[in-house]
Amino acid sequence: MGKLYKNYIFDIIVALVALALGVVMLPVFGISAVCIDLLIALALVAYLVLFLFDKLKRTRGTAFALTAVEFGFLSLQVLMLIIQQFSALHIATVCQFVGVVLLLRGVVMALTLYISAMAYKKPRRELAAMIIALLMTVTGTYLAVSPYIDEIILEWVMCIALFIAALAFAALAFLFHHPKTK
Repeated sequence: MGKLYKNYIFDIIVALVALALGVVMLPVFGISAVCIDLLIALALVAYLVLFLFDKLKRTRGTAFALTAVEFGFLSLQVLMLIIQQFSALHIATVCQFVGVVLLLRGVVMALTLYISAMAYKKPRRELAAMIIALLMTVTGTYLAVSPYIDEIILEWVMCIALFIAALAFAALAFLFHHPKTK
């Protein structure tokens, strides 16, 4: 992966895709809400496959059960995001979906840290990880209950982020393009 961004053809392709997505994500076209839901669903699928599935293979016991429950809930959330696109039923906002993800990850992380500390009879000094887990739980709960980020703000943020990514990859393509010399 480290050498991939140094390939100027890859950089040009990513810049063009990011630019195209940035234009599509402009709120004036009206399809950015659909795109955001699909991007969140794709991000959740990537999280499930790349992180949680690997974690399921490595854990045993209670931590396995907690991670399996998280995997199941997040799979249902991906399904709800997809169903929301094909029906008139509006299940939740993107802010609430992100809040549920943070809430689940924080609760599972805190419980796993607590269980591992009790199993060793000596509480390990993982205070920073526990603070992060508790902050994720509190932030996730707040986002799920009271979504304060409006959809239009999220659409503009995603659009601007994609334009910045397109500029960054175009700069990388320019930086790593080496013309052939005779």
